[in-house]
Amino acid sequence: MLLKKIPLCLTLPEAGENIPPGWMDAVPGTTFPEQQALARIFDISGRLEFFIKADMPPAWLKVDAPRREAVPDTMPGQKRALHALGRTLLAQYYAPYHARIKKAVASPKMRVGLDCHCFVSRPWPREEGRPLQPIICLGNNGDFMGESRSGAGGTTCPPDMIRDLRDLMAARFADERGQVLLNTPVTGGYTIKKYATRKKPWIRMDIARHMLVSADGQINHKRLAAWRDKMESIAVLFCKLQGWM
Repeated sequence: MLLKKIPLCLTLPEAGENIPPGWMDAVPGTTFPEQQALARIFDISGRLEFFIKADMPPAWLKVDAPRREAVPDTMPGQKRALHALGRTLLAQYYAPYHARIKKAVASPKMRVGLDCHCFVSRPWPREEGRPLQPIICLGNNGDFMGESRSGAGGTTCPPDMIRDLRDLMAARFADERGQVLLNTPVTGGYTIKKYATRKKPWIRMDIARHMLVSADGQINHKRLAAWRDKMESIAVLFCKLQGWM
């Protein structure tokens, strides 16, 4: 029996691992283990209506940015060569990435977008009376309750919707001794602001780096497998709660 697809468009703008031939050593540290880990957590593409993963690492091409800011303009010793490569990167990688998002947004099979990232963090010491550390941040360009902020241009999804997702995640990740917060420390980014509409809302999700990899950059494969199962169940429950499944 085939499982019903989850009507999400999930994007991973910073999980790309392809680097142009001959450029691997040009910029040190161009791939990051936390982004590889993030891609594995969301290795449920077969269940999703739309799964869009960037091809290039963000050190080379920032797809979660306006076109004019997508190609980094300063890299030691590589500025001229990078500029020469810039048009190719935009044409071959940036434009197709956003074309796939536009196609998803135009489809009646997509009901909500989820743009996934990670944020820099270190484990907090466990001290009595200290609040639990943020481990997941959900952003809709709003405030800590998901409501509109003055002068921010409105939210990218209804407050009730993002609070529903927060509550589901808080329940499923209660064993991780961390908080699921709204718009703290990240409120959103280019993708959710560009593509969100009243009928097609978008949410940004950032996972704390220390939940994905250790201090020395080692991926916790056992945790990732558990998180992958949790994320799939959360996605299904969330969509059912909204009446989409």
